[in-house]
Amino acid sequence: MPPTDSFPWHCDNCGRVNDGGQLTCTLCGGLYKSGDPPEPPPALAHRPGKRRISRRFFLIGLTVSLVGGLVFAYLSYTPFRTLHTFHMSNGISSVAWSPDSRVFAAVTWGEHTGNNIAMVSVWRASDGRQLYTYIYPSAPLYSSRLAWSPDGSSFAIAWDDGNVQIWGAANDYSSWQEKSSFHIHVHASVNLNLYLTGLAWSADGKHLVMSYSDGELHVWDTVGGHPLPPVQAPVALRTILSLSPDGTQAIVPGQQTSGNHATYAVWEVGTGKVMALPSQNVIQVAPQTQFAWAPDGHSLAATYGIHVIIRQWNPQRKNWAFVRSVAVVPFERGILALAWAPDNQHFAVADSSNVIRLWSVKSGKLLGPQFPPFFDHPASKNEIYSDTENTITTLAWSPNGKYLLSGNYPGRVLLQEVY
Repeated sequence: MPPTDSFPWHCDNCGRVNDGGQLTCTLCGGLYKSGDPPEPPPALAHRPGKRRISRRFFLIGLTVSLVGGLVFAYLSYTPFRTLHTFHMSNGISSVAWSPDSRVFAAVTWGEHTGNNIAMVSVWRASDGRQLYTYIYPSAPLYSSRLAWSPDGSSFAIAWDDGNVQIWGAANDYSSWQEKSSFHIHVHASVNLNLYLTGLAWSADGKHLVMSYSDGELHVWDTVGGHPLPPVQAPVALRTILSLSPDGTQAIVPGQQTSGNHATYAVWEVGTGKVMALPSQNVIQVAPQTQFAWAPDGHSLAATYGIHVIIRQWNPQRKNWAFVRSVAVVPFERGILALAWAPDNQHFAVADSSNVIRLWSVKSGKLLGPQFPPFFDHPASKNEIYSDTENTITTLAWSPNGKYLLSGNYPGRVLLQEVY
């Protein structure tokens, strides 16, 4: 046996450095060769072990970096990015796209809302260029809605007080002028509970349809330039909650239960038929309830607390079918706006914390993280339904599915590209 004070020796099999008092390698069991007496190890005798330790720390650090990067990328991901930001002089009441998705328009609130400045602006989506702006010399009352004609040559703006204007485009959207203006006889200035609930063009563009919360449907003949007799919703609780994109259907309260609670029903304006919407829940008929029709009118969404309830038309059974109920916002937050994608398979939701999220209708799953750290709209001061500073007021998805518009209370419009 080598003396205990002999020098360490290298194993010929694995290269491990062993103590001079050992005859076998502690790693592989190889024997010490007496013909090759131990001698002082070179300066680099322990470097293989150091390499293994350094490599271990390197792999741990690389793994942590990769995992951290993936987590950061996930939390930073949103299914859209902001292309342009536009500013108007009052809170945004409504935004809408032209049918070809090339331009869009936004209209503000009117008198007694915000700073009482009423205006409308038109922008081009490709470069964000402002094509037209008009400021009303005398602002109409309260809120407004905007809708484009099917051929894209005109858009209409209707107000709570019954004022309606139709604007026409020429020279490939480069010039605009007011084509006509008329007044629907309502009493919004006296009864604050009366408000506009829908504005739509007929499929042929010959009629403009306006619905009000008192249950009256007003139709304007855009060719002849005169009104048609109003139609009253044929339900016990006479009110219209929302109008379909072509004006042929409307959401109305269904069977009365207690107080202001009622189930949904769809009223076919042409036939007068009322079809109840299947649901085990009831809703409270109130301005805070949000409704959204899919572009083809065959799907609709309605809010109930923190949920969005999806229903679709079943052409075989000729009735409306319940699809799913999706919890779309955290508790104690309100849903402020809804918008359908043109493919009818996705919808966008804006909540009272000013976060916009996209959801799948088929799976009910969120597209992107639940709590994104970066907000395009500043945080609201109020987590519940409110028209406080920065609150998102409206959403609109472009017909080609590439862009999403949002407007807020201070008068900012965001143009976002959807991935």
